[in-house]
Amino acid sequence: MTMMLRLAALAGLFLTTACASITQGTTQSVTVITDPAGAQCSLQRGGQSVAVVSQTPQSVTLDKSRQDVAVLCKRDGYQDGATTLTSEFAGMTFGNILFGGLVGVAVDSASGAMNKYPAEVKLALIPTSFPNEAARDAFFAQRRAEIEREVAEVEKRIGESCAASADLCRQQREAAQALRQTRLAELEVKRSTATIR
Repeated sequence: MTMMLRLAALAGLFLTTACASITQGTTQSVTVITDPAGAQCSLQRGGQSVAVVSQTPQSVTLDKSRQDVAVLCKRDGYQDGATTLTSEFAGMTFGNILFGGLVGVAVDSASGAMNKYPAEVKLALIPTSFPNEAARDAFFAQRRAEIEREVAEVEKRIGESCAASADLCRQQREAAQALRQTRLAELEVKRSTATIR
């Protein structure tokens, strides 16, 4: 009887040591979307290719990891576009602490199961040329407005989620504004390289 109990406990430990690995797995699907569609994209992590998109929109399967994934897309008539899939903590290790102990946490950490990427990544491609200055200026004004809307949405989420720490809120807002400045600067560089047909 004691031997049966030990075997049952061992089986239970085996089944629960990788809670996030079991419930969420070590891979996930990510959909790459470009505007316009029809771009070819490469996804790299740590300088190594992890997936290729032959024509957007398309879904690819990625191994989960703590490392971000760089996405580079190309399409005839458009400037190359780049963005990053940021790896985020998935929050499933709480179950491991309850059921699998530290062994489960270690398993999930090593496998990447406690991290995840966004389910989709969207990238707006910028034409290499425009028919006239008005068309160019209107295009980039729209892109600037989209960046401002996205940053405002991020700041709204920050305000709703980090009320417990004023210092943390300030740091997150500063990071959002730094990202805004970077994206606007990158957009201006692309505007300066776009030609008039």
